[in-house]
Amino acid sequence: MALLLIAAHGYQRLTRNQEERRQARTGSTRPHGDLTSIFFFPAAVLLPLWLATTLIITVRWARYVIARQPPFRFIKTTASIIAAAATAHRLAAWMLRHQPANETWQAEAHMLIIVIAGIGYVTQQIVVVAFLKRLAAPPADRLTRVHLFGSNEHLTDLATAIALATLLTAADASMPATLTMTFLAIKIHELVTDRETGRHDGGTGLATKARWTELATQSLYDAPAQNRTPGLLIVDLDHFEQVNDTYHHLVGDMLLREVADQLPGSVRPDDIVGRFGGEEFVVLLHDSDNARAIAERIQQIDLVFTRSAGGEPVVLSNRTASIGIAVADTPDATLDSLLASADAALYQAKAAGRNRVVGPWVKARHTSRDR
Repeated sequence: MALLLIAAHGYQRLTRNQEERRQARTGSTRPHGDLTSIFFFPAAVLLPLWLATTLIITVRWARYVIARQPPFRFIKTTASIIAAAATAHRLAAWMLRHQPANETWQAEAHMLIIVIAGIGYVTQQIVVVAFLKRLAAPPADRLTRVHLFGSNEHLTDLATAIALATLLTAADASMPATLTMTFLAIKIHELVTDRETGRHDGGTGLATKARWTELATQSLYDAPAQNRTPGLLIVDLDHFEQVNDTYHHLVGDMLLREVADQLPGSVRPDDIVGRFGGEEFVVLLHDSDNARAIAERIQQIDLVFTRSAGGEPVVLSNRTASIGIAVADTPDATLDSLLASADAALYQAKAAGRNRVVGPWVKARHTSRDR
């Protein structure tokens, strides 16, 4: 246990600065790229369950201090890890008691036990996470792969951690193996952090224009096979230039951050949110069936808040947004055509007096805009 505990704490200490920089850059408090599970799975298989549980709680507490997660999220994640460790421990113990005595296949049987225990470890976490998210989600929402696993990149990180954990367990967590896996975990964490930092807008933490375009293009490409009709929203803050002119850019940046913090909570988990620059945000809707309702929910975001600028309190109230909607309801719809249609609809909303939602139900005119 001591070796795994030292390795896990060493990994956390050596990646703490990277985590702090990532949080400052993206605004995210989620421990993205956290590979401490590399040390949890070997502990579950090789140690008594109470020792493995002690190690998990100790390491998770250190992660909580670094990541500054809400307590309920920390408890939920820790509980799911402990449940998964208990499942893996019991599976491994049962199979070890019932493995054949034939020494010819001992190495193969040992590896098979580890693999099956690993499957149990991952499956148990999925079940717990799915159950908790089902309780938290509205009854009408369905759980998707993104709910359970995150994006393809998160799946890649998970698969990498599982592979390293399996190799470390197969080596009985020996000192050379533990040191090697710890070094690999640190290098992988660096790559993951650099990847995430480069794909998020520094001012808001949302996806950059390039990253959003990449994700939205892929979602549109997958839509026909998944029998869904995507939609697109362009959200533009009304009279944003007046905020900058009156209170200077510092307060304007605060307002953008406030919108960015609240915007993801107004859409669905499968929808893709990004910032296109200035006061303009974009949302690629996974399915456009509730496009207008989602846009109206975005308009209800509370933009009344007080901030301090240069030592003086600043109260921003009555901030509104205009939203243009486009729907990919034709086979030849592309991201560019959706952006053009949503942009034209946004112009109509601005021309009609701002603080409006305009979509395909209004014939839009393509012309220049004065915002």
